[in-house]
Amino acid sequence: MIGVTTPREVSKEILVLCRELVSKSQPRFLEVRPTSNTDPGDCFPAVARHAEAHGGSVCYGWRIWEWPGVFVEAEFHAVWRDPEGKLHDITHAPEGISRILFLPDPAKIYEGRQVNNVRRALSDNSAITEFFQACDAGFELMNRGSRADKHGKIALSGADAGEWQVIERRKAEAYAEILRSLSPPGRNNPCPCGSGKKYKRCHGA
Repeated sequence: MIGVTTPREVSKEILVLCRELVSKSQPRFLEVRPTSNTDPGDCFPAVARHAEAHGGSVCYGWRIWEWPGVFVEAEFHAVWRDPEGKLHDITHAPEGISRILFLPDPAKIYEGRQVNNVRRALSDNSAITEFFQACDAGFELMNRGSRADKHGKIALSGADAGEWQVIERRKAEAYAEILRSLSPPGRNNPCPCGSGKKYKRCHGA
């Protein structure tokens, strides 16, 4: 999704979100260095296997995302704590992401079920609220009944497939409305996608 990326810095808004999640833990930036046996998007078993093979332990917490000026988001995640206590992100990240902002959460454990993302809006925009509600509806649908214990790609059929299409349309329409509401940056300003490039050399080209 254009706009959502690893924060460039730990802002006041990010700290507020982190304090809501874990009152006595500090977020930290970690380089993404996937190991050869990791599965994209499934950090929990991959990190557990790595800890069993190389020592250390699994550290649970939250991967923090940001769409500058729009929202901040926390995704339940796991990293490897090596025998010396240093944290490493050893699973694949979305394309183009080379580091993450990670908030350790000593109270959290993985119990085999997905955990919904935690989102906070950064502006008073009804389209952001609609986008959040559609995301929550999609999470509820994909984890309804016996699907709560399934992982990987889940195929929907019948009424569930129709419901998913409605939710995806809601998300797409809300996302498009958010984009329309944003003022384009100056051509020499940083691109809002977080690439680090000037807008004129990225999405403003």
